[in-house]
Amino acid sequence: MNGETLACLACPTCASELSPSAATDGGVAGHGALRCDRGHEFAVVDGIPRFTGGALTASASAASIQSSFGSEWTQLEYDTDRVWGQSLELRREIALRELDCEAADLEGKLVLDAGCGAGLLSYLLWEMGARVVAADITTSVNAAQRYLRSRGADGVDFVQADLLNPPFRAGSFDIVFSGGVLHHNPDTRAALDAIAPLVAPGGQIYAWLYGPTPGLAHRVRTLVRKVVVPLPPTAQRSLMRVWTAQSIARQQLRRRTGRARPDDGVTYREKLVTLLDHYTPRYRWEHTPEELSAWYRELGLAHVNTTEHTPVGFGVLARRPAAATARAGGQPVPARAATPNG
Repeated sequence: MNGETLACLACPTCASELSPSAATDGGVAGHGALRCDRGHEFAVVDGIPRFTGGALTASASAASIQSSFGSEWTQLEYDTDRVWGQSLELRREIALRELDCEAADLEGKLVLDAGCGAGLLSYLLWEMGARVVAADITTSVNAAQRYLRSRGADGVDFVQADLLNPPFRAGSFDIVFSGGVLHHNPDTRAALDAIAPLVAPGGQIYAWLYGPTPGLAHRVRTLVRKVVVPLPPTAQRSLMRVWTAQSIARQQLRRRTGRARPDDGVTYREKLVTLLDHYTPRYRWEHTPEELSAWYRELGLAHVNTTEHTPVGFGVLARRPAAATARAGGQPVPARAATPNG
């Protein structure tokens, strides 16, 4: 783990500084532990600090999130599958639009990918010159780290943690990016409140949330979710595999009869990941750009701008004023040396 990343970490229990224990192998490169002055200790396994387990993720909601999304990302084949049917090139283009910047603006920035999933966005941000800390509550970080290391992305460090108890120091990041994550927590606003203080003075935060979707089809999907969510994970996966098979069959029929839709053409695994994401999470709240924008302003953020709007959701970008102070304790947060983009 990079020393800059280690300096960003803080005990999620008491907010104290963390340092490697004497027995930690290779300076947090392999296995060992991180410990704070108050005696709280967290394992480091395969170079990834693990801030999960025990009281940190003991709630039923945390267990549900780990189960549903851990299952989702185990279905992904990195070398062949696209996430949400998007190529890496398209995802890169969307990310730049979401952050309202050029690739050169990311050079040297420290970015938190808050809820990194498969880690592909983290990879793209690193390719564009950013230093990235990729955090997720699930063990998806294991496969993501292996894949990114195979691509030479040594500028991405992974952390396993719950965003409601983020193990980071206030004001650490030039950019906090959270795409499609906060609305899967018990309280979307509480999740935003937890990660917003991590933005450095002059830095930016971007969050993508589901929006209200009109129409009968969405109402039917909402009813199906009420049936699927309470099922055991094995039953959920079995049901989604059957649903995926019939969906792919209908897709092929449409293509053969000249009635193909723009989103047709996804593979079985790509469709399975999409269905798992929609139907299995315990929480799937919907919001509006106006609602998220108001939350940003209540948190003291400025330059609030909706930079992405799709039929199913939206993303809003905001900036922390350069003279901002940390909400925890009210102490000034020193600005990072890097100049925020934009």
